[in-house]
Amino acid sequence: MKEIYKVAGRYYRILAERENEYLIIDCSLLHMPEWKRKEFLIEGNPVSEEEMISSCNIRYVMFDELSPEDKRTVHERFTMIAPILPFIGEDRMKTILIDRAATEYKVSKPTIRKYLCQYLVSQQMESLAPAHRYISRDLSERTPC
Repeated sequence: MKEIYKVAGRYYRILAERENEYLIIDCSLLHMPEWKRKEFLIEGNPVSEEEMISSCNIRYVMFDELSPEDKRTVHERFTMIAPILPFIGEDRMKTILIDRAATEYKVSKPTIRKYLCQYLVSQQMESLAPAHRYISRDLSERTPC
């Protein structure tokens, strides 16, 4: 289940489901996913991946268009987060694995969380590419969803 809903002008991707809750990520804020009651999405409408990407100004280059160096970076970043993905809905285990990845790869915990959020929003490895090489925009151009 990877459905996307628009609720009160914001876009949410459903990552998992349990009895009365969905694990969702806000596609514009890039905060770690959280469990929300299913009623949260009742007032929303399902939307396409394309609408969410366009509205949230998500931009990434297709993998084949990346330089060899950037492909290596994408793979390195995905390798950092891959062990965490099966446990994304389990707070305790997710925290342990984020700590472990940060230590093992000598990066900060916020960096690991950033890579996780980028991947979870797009569900594309390309989202882990170094954006500064492909996107040039003023900060004032970035608009929230």
